Amino acid sequence: MHTSRSNPSHRHLAVAALALAAALTPPAASGSAHGRFSRTLKVTGAVELDIQSGSGSIHVHHGADGAVQIDATVLAHGLGADSRIQAIEGNPPIEQRGNSLRIGYGLDSTPLHDISISYEVTVPRQTSLVSRSGSGDQAVEDILGPAEVSAGSGAIRLEKIGGEIRASAGSGDISVATCGGALHLQSGSGSITVTGAARGAEASSGSGDLRITQTGPGNDHLNSASGSIYLEGANGSVDASSSSGGISIQGSPAGPWQVRSVSGSILAAFVHGASFDLSASTISGKVDSELPVTVTGEFGPRRYRGSIHGGGPAVKLSTVSGSIRIR
Repeated sequence: MHTSRSNPSHRHLAVAALALAAALTPPAASGSAHGRFSRTLKVTGAVELDIQSGSGSIHVHHGADGAVQIDATVLAHGLGADSRIQAIEGNPPIEQRGNSLRIGYGLDSTPLHDISISYEVTVPRQTSLVSRSGSGDQAVEDILGPAEVSAGSGAIRLEKIGGEIRASAGSGDISVATCGGALHLQSGSGSITVTGAARGAEASSGSGDLRITQTGPGNDHLNSASGSIYLEGANGSVDASSSSGGISIQGSPAGPWQVRSVSGSILAAFVHGASFDLSASTISGKVDSELPVTVTGEFGPRRYRGSIHGGGPAVKLSTVSGSIRIR
């Protein structure tokens, strides 16, 4: 019986031929593609803008009256990227009914996997806004408002908004500057920074610091599960709490203050001549006051109860693990 054996050199040649064929085979149509579209819409009077992007940044800012300018950048990846870009460029997701505009809707007929659209929109100052992004940063500047802005993942920056602001980010920082209306801010994981708040603020973060600078009267409700709280210019009632982080409040108690930390120290600094009733306590730490306290109850290294300058609104400061300083 005769058994044939392949020649090793023949096997090597076969392998080389396969490798060469693979190298010469053109790759499947894939990769990335870029596109753009622009539109100018005529408007009269106040504008109502509703804009969304599943993946991509959004920038809205003040421009000339009477027109809304929309400039968009489209990026697609994977199979059919060019055709998907062309479909969006040919039929941009823009709807107008008088002064009401919707951007980013009506894309049901276009496959949106591996595609992002970033928008830059110029609007009249008299614009109210609803803006949403699944993943991408957002910036809004110099509009009358109100403004409602949300992001699943991405930073939010708001400047010179005249009316009420509602902003939320699942994961991302929120910054607000020079705002005239009430503030409602929430971040699941990220810091919140406010400068020039004409009124009080309602702000919370699951993991991140809160830094608020207030320029006018208003009540503040602040909470951070894991982070510190800094409030400057308080001029109303204050409710501030942190599970893990210090708290620093400066201002005038025009209403009751309730400040609580589970693990962190508290600093309460008052404007000159402020009058209030004080209750301060810590379990692990000490209480120290640079202000003269007229004792009306318990008084010791870990607990103060008394009045400052004749008394006034109730100021309650408490921490489980940390010290309390009053000045």
